[in-house]
Amino acid sequence: MITRKNLLASLFLIVLGVVAASPTRADVVQLTNPSQLGAGNATVTLPSGVGNPIIPSPLLLTAGGRNVTLNLLRTDSNRSFQAFVNSTEFSFPPGTTLLDTLGNDPLQIDFAGGVTQFALRAQSNTLGAGMFIFTAFNGNTAFGPFSVAFSDTAVSFIGVGATGGDIITRLVLTSAPTSGVRQGFSFGQISIAPAAATAVPEPATMTLLGIGLAGAAVKLRRRQSK
Repeated sequence: MITRKNLLASLFLIVLGVVAASPTRADVVQLTNPSQLGAGNATVTLPSGVGNPIIPSPLLLTAGGRNVTLNLLRTDSNRSFQAFVNSTEFSFPPGTTLLDTLGNDPLQIDFAGGVTQFALRAQSNTLGAGMFIFTAFNGNTAFGPFSVAFSDTAVSFIGVGATGGDIITRLVLTSAPTSGVRQGFSFGQISIAPAAATAVPEPATMTLLGIGLAGAAVKLRRRQSK
């Protein structure tokens, strides 16, 4: 015979088991070193830089079977990129294809289907030091802002990674020089880890589960009292 005491004990064990089986809380963290990137990450191929073409924003690219959209957010300009092949102007290896924001940043990058890792390398066009500032999003939920110090003589690594089953659907990046006029930045060597189609149980999900189990207990007690 199922007693009320046994029923409540069983429900407690069920909830405890579900909580224990749930993944760690979802989050997005900053990556600070290329060694943190997955070996299977996909590289985003940039448009050819031969001839230094001007490319209107937004710019749609693909990698790993996913669309990656680059969009310049400055509203008082023509919002175009310029593609080029580095020789000695920047600290990237010679022959690296890059995109220049031409001072039209912030740069917004949207990932169709989401990613679990994202990284790029960037170098400021402004002489001197400053900060790259970036925020990651999963839908409307923001993570950050994060920051990386830059100088005009070195390439900065900018990366984020999702934990606990979360995903990244968007990243917004801008440059903030310590002094002088902001002239944007040049960037390339973009890599992503496309996200699998999995859901992350949030605290609200556990609350609903508890309400449902409590309702089931009430119904069972009513049946026993008849």
